[in-house]
Amino acid sequence: MTSGDSSRGASFSVAMTLILPLVLLMGGLAVDGAVKARAARHAVTVASAASRAGCERASGPMLVGHPAGELASSVARSTAQGMLEPDSTMTVTTSGDGLTVHVDEPRETIVLNVVGMDHVTGRGDATCSFARR
Repeated sequence: MTSGDSSRGASFSVAMTLILPLVLLMGGLAVDGAVKARAARHAVTVASAASRAGCERASGPMLVGHPAGELASSVARSTAQGMLEPDSTMTVTTSGDGLTVHVDEPRETIVLNVVGMDHVTGRGDATCSFARR
């Protein structure tokens, strides 16, 4: 007496063959999503520190009526240089009584490079206003 169990094994392996790549891709999205989140967190940290340092340094000269935009930009750039990753880019803009720092921080992917995504970019922005103290 034979039962029809021999065909059930094949259907399980076909299902696994179809599902396994999807599970691996979802795992890759989770791992590389965490890489992007870390890059974004670091970019925001750098941008915040740079803008804060620039605005704090500009407050003194503004108190006595001197324009401080260039000084704030210079301080923001020098503050960020020690914190930036080698491939990161940063832009510092001043306008009126404010300073904006934008940081892009690319990171290599771990899993998704298999499907052609070789890097993700974390972005961070910080803006502050010059305050007379």
